Amino acid sequence: MIFRKYYPVKTICMHGRALSVFDNWDLWEKYNYKDFDIIAEPYLDVNYDEVLYLSDTSQCWNGGKANLRDKVNSNYNFNFKTTYDTLNNLQILPDKILFTFHPDRWASNEYERLYLQVLIWFRNTAKILYFNRRANKYKIHNDNKITDK
Repeated sequence: MIFRKYYPVKTICMHGRALSVFDNWDLWEKYNYKDFDIIAEPYLDVNYDEVLYLSDTSQCWNGGKANLRDKVNSNYNFNFKTTYDTLNNLQILPDKILFTFHPDRWASNEYERLYLQVLIWFRNTAKILYFNRRANKYKIHNDNKITDK
């Protein structure tokens, strides 16, 4: 509510730390965000069969295995590893795209890039091996409902 003193907040987006024991999806078991005059949440209110979802998770555009929480169900099946792959295929992408960017994982030089790649490799390995069960607790439907698997 504090933000609304400065700006009329109308949308929200789930965030969180991948390795945290807390999962922000749990909020919607108890609360309905629309009760707070929120009109949309992108993981619940967008039909991803009509909107392509692309995320730079894990410093690549095909980081689905390591992406624990910000996943969507979609009929689209693009497999772009690099930004150049994505740009080189703009002509085949649909008109509607939702991008998720993580600029804190972008590197400004080769040393920083190598450091981030090693760090992300370790994190992703841990996430894939140990934490996928928690992230897959819910099944997301395009009819704006979340159900237990």
